[in-house]
Amino acid sequence: MRVAFFSPLPPTRSGIADYSQALRDPLGRLAEVETYSTGGREYHPQKFDLALYQIGNSPLHDFV
Repeated sequence: MRVAFFSPLPPTRSGIADYSQALRDPLGRLAEVETYSTGGREYHPQKFDLALYQIGNSPLHDFV
């Protein structure tokens, strides 16, 4: 299974970034995970089986 994982990651100062880092490693043992942690990268949804979004209410999540 291929997962597109959208979330800020450390060193971004966000609780969601910390949580996402803790989640991403175990998730990577179950699926192939490609992380989108900043804007500017092109996303091709047809390459993935699932898109997982960790969204907060701060500007740090605008790229999602």
